[in-house]
Amino acid sequence: MTFNLRNTLITSLVVASLVVPAAFAQSLISGDIAGTVTDPSHAVIANADVELKSIDEGTTQSSKTNGTGYYRFSLLKPGKYQVTVKETGFSSVGVPVTVAVGQTSTTDVSLTMSASAVTVEVSGAAPVINTTSASISTPYTQQEVALLPNPGGDITNIAQTAPGAQMNNTGGYGNFTMNGLPATSNLFTINGENDMDPYFNINNAGATNLSIGSNEIEEATVIANAYSGEYGQLSGAQVTYVTKSGTNKFHGNAQYWWNGSNMNSNNWMNNNSDPAVPRPFSNANQWAGSLGGPIIKNKTFFFFDTEGLRFVLPNVIATNVPTPAFANAVLKNVAILQPASLPLFQQMMSLFANAPGAASATPLAPTPGDACSSLTFVGVPGTFNQPCFASFNATPSALAKEWIIAFKIDQNIGQNDKLFGRYKIATWIPSTPTSTRCPISPPGTSSCKKHIFSRPRKPTNSPQLGVTMSPSLRRMKPKRWQHSRRPCNSGAIRS
Repeated sequence: MTFNLRNTLITSLVVASLVVPAAFAQSLISGDIAGTVTDPSHAVIANADVELKSIDEGTTQSSKTNGTGYYRFSLLKPGKYQVTVKETGFSSVGVPVTVAVGQTSTTDVSLTMSASAVTVEVSGAAPVINTTSASISTPYTQQEVALLPNPGGDITNIAQTAPGAQMNNTGGYGNFTMNGLPATSNLFTINGENDMDPYFNINNAGATNLSIGSNEIEEATVIANAYSGEYGQLSGAQVTYVTKSGTNKFHGNAQYWWNGSNMNSNNWMNNNSDPAVPRPFSNANQWAGSLGGPIIKNKTFFFFDTEGLRFVLPNVIATNVPTPAFANAVLKNVAILQPASLPLFQQMMSLFANAPGAASATPLAPTPGDACSSLTFVGVPGTFNQPCFASFNATPSALAKEWIIAFKIDQNIGQNDKLFGRYKIATWIPSTPTSTRCPISPPGTSSCKKHIFSRPRKPTNSPQLGVTMSPSLRRMKPKRWQHSRRPCNSGAIRS
């Protein structure tokens, strides 16, 4: 019975794949072009030749209109294309089209009568209007991604400009909420594969807690609701990214940004403290560079991208240090009871006393009944009824680094079949505040910071392999498989 049921399910899926309309062929990283070819009287033209050419890669696909004059090209990479329609007795017409992720670019073509061979070139691509899906989507082109002010290069920053998105400023996890849904219900994908922390359901990572990589993004799309079959898993926004690829022309960029203390004023709280807290030191360096082009024209392409951050973050930390009186009492006590430990305690008290800002520390008056009001020390007469600690606002800095290197190869296997491989390495050094109690180097060490803190590198490797294949059967839905492996995230196969 189990065997028969399994066979029935498999047969049903095969039959369904043969009759599913091609209108659902776009995927998380591709789009479609479809339209109807008509004559001057608006009658449809069957069996007309339709050719699709990629402006970026130079590849071509061909098809014919069906009995209703309809044509369709599915699972296309985002980019610029040219649709050319030819039919005997009519002028050939070429129309530029832009393909967006997850959308069908409707391109209807009207042919005019002609006794001789004439080609009509239409200038200006029609705007991408999704007429085949009820989902509310906001696409972002490569130019829009590049022009969006984005300190840190965080790719999630793009989605916060979509209708219905609201920045999460109430705490907790997640970057933004969409239409009131929790910030942890958003799904982020890169080239069709989840780019998420499966434990917290967020995509923050690295020393910056950002997802850097905006220079590598070719196109992004934010879908708010009414998802079609290729989406799912989470109920919030579906944020999809497609990375750049090489083309028949070499192209690239190099960018650098800097920001530091000299470009920023002190905040109001620091200026109005008593005594005033000086402006903390900060320094931010951000860079990005890429290069792409052909390996074999019209067949094989490469793209390389690197970007990162090296920054020193300012901090304002309320800090307590021993008062001079308390430090002297402790040293006298140690000198009598544990003289072998005296050099260590002397060094420690020196670090406290010479910490930046400690000279202006305000003594904290002892409270009746607390430990300081009843302390006694060997070598100190009577009860130590003085302030034990003094408080001040320290302004230490936190040094951190984060950078990525990504490399992608695209291969056109045939007219309709494509293969890509992408490998990304992300490395970061967690930010560690320079200790406010380590202004000088202890004897025998080069730096107190290096002596106390360790800040290991933490690389993350993310390989991807994707294949797009379009079967020859005209009514069969084209398939696409992809596998990606990331730490703490299993790979997946999608169609």
